[in-house]
Amino acid sequence: MPSASAAFTMALVLQLEDSQWWSQERLEAHQFKQLESLLSHACNNVPYYRQQLETAGFRPGDKLTATSFRSIPTLKRRAVIVSGF
Repeated sequence: MPSASAAFTMALVLQLEDSQWWSQERLEAHQFKQLESLLSHACNNVPYYRQQLETAGFRPGDKLTATSFRSIPTLKRRAVIVSGF
């Protein structure tokens, strides 16, 4: 039996081997679904990101598209330094 670390690595390799053959549309849809989860988590747990994302029009549970993603401002280095993240 592989260790927990080795099993995790094997699972990642299998996912990468599978996803390398996905169409652009399928890969993009999967990436946006992951981003929706990440942004929803940020909205629900970090007041700074909640304000930034709500200003950009994103709400937890929203379906993310290429257009809505482009409306989210890029996090600047200065904001990270000033906020102490």
